[in-house]
Amino acid sequence: MLPLLTVSVSALAPLEPASGFLFGHWYDHIGGDSPALIQQRTQSKPFSLWQIDFDIDSTVHVGGETKTTDLIERSAKQLADLKSDAILYMTIYPKQGFANVTEQALQDWVTKVKAVTDTGRRVMIRYASEMNGYWFPYGQKPTAFKQGYQRVVQAFRAKIPDYRDKLAFVWGPNSGNGYPWETSQEVLDGTGSLSEFQLLDTNKDGIVNNLDDPYSPYYPGDEFVDWVGISMYHYGTAYPWVTNDVPEPNKFVGMLTGTPAPPPAETTAYGRFNFYDLFCVQHDKPFLLTETGATVHMWVNITEEQAMNHSIAGLVNPIPRSDAQSRATIKQAWWRQFLNATFIQRYPKFKGVSTFEFIKYEESTWRDFTNTGKGTDRASPLGKDGGDLDNLVLKAFQDDFNGPLGNLVAWSKQADIPPPKSSASKLEWSLLFVLLL
Repeated sequence: MLPLLTVSVSALAPLEPASGFLFGHWYDHIGGDSPALIQQRTQSKPFSLWQIDFDIDSTVHVGGETKTTDLIERSAKQLADLKSDAILYMTIYPKQGFANVTEQALQDWVTKVKAVTDTGRRVMIRYASEMNGYWFPYGQKPTAFKQGYQRVVQAFRAKIPDYRDKLAFVWGPNSGNGYPWETSQEVLDGTGSLSEFQLLDTNKDGIVNNLDDPYSPYYPGDEFVDWVGISMYHYGTAYPWVTNDVPEPNKFVGMLTGTPAPPPAETTAYGRFNFYDLFCVQHDKPFLLTETGATVHMWVNITEEQAMNHSIAGLVNPIPRSDAQSRATIKQAWWRQFLNATFIQRYPKFKGVSTFEFIKYEESTWRDFTNTGKGTDRASPLGKDGGDLDNLVLKAFQDDFNGPLGNLVAWSKQADIPPPKSSASKLEWSLLFVLLL
């Protein structure tokens, strides 16, 4: 095995490990999964980060309660129960738009995170993820994004000035393959906001297309970014992503660096811009694979006309090939493309991974992204296409990460970090204090 590179502590970004990479999971807390259940299923060493997500608008008090208070406190409690120093990794969406993020909502969120960091728990924050895509209401608005992102970072650093050992901010666009996707015509031809169009038209040819840089217009500046990263997935080999295919060799590197894609891929390139060089090398930032997975399509909901339009004749609500062995082969082939010593040696700024542990409906299929076994009641309408079929996937995961791959990971350490005091407890103490006056 190739030796891991070790970086001097003085040169490290906030929460960057000196050697190895952080590894953890975005778990389906709504579907009933938890860090403890994943640790139990995988029988692994303690993972180094756990990802949750919420809309910042939910920090506003609704009906006398704060939704995010419950989620942040519950997640911090779940990590406390693990008795490790694992990082709480938050993905936060401003789904009502940047301009509608109130100061109350922002300060409420900052206060709750500070309560977590005050206990000794480290936190990573990815705000307005995948802002270069069209699928979020806040997407493809580079000026508004940069202003909103900078506002959030400044608010946190004002309350947590000694943040470097406690808090890190992750800038996380979507991988550029397919950019600019199904973007609105007003973005493509500049009939919308002229100033935004001029930012997106990076080669100044009068149109926004795949020749334009999908990343740089959204970069908020080195002083506001601790880590960089992108969302990267394997959905199959060709759009409309309804067949179960083993990832092409070197696909991950192609998406990361903009290497041309081999046939039978429908597009001519994974993306034309080298994210790793642009931001990890030129800006000297550690890379976090902000979310990732190889999907297994469990059920297809596509019309015959749609199928014929994409030359997939006869594909009308079939059950794609999703036996246990093919699932394991697809998923393991994906994670092994970037979780190996040769890759880590070649890309030493690669410092973190968060896998997407969900079963969900997207576009025209029910998709199983999970690697760590069935930990949720969610399934496709067929009802029998998950669960037991994931056993070989879980075994492959266990074999790899309890074996040689485990030597590459910066696992969390044993630690007795208490959860933050609940808002209810603070209210009870306040009432008691008033009564004693």
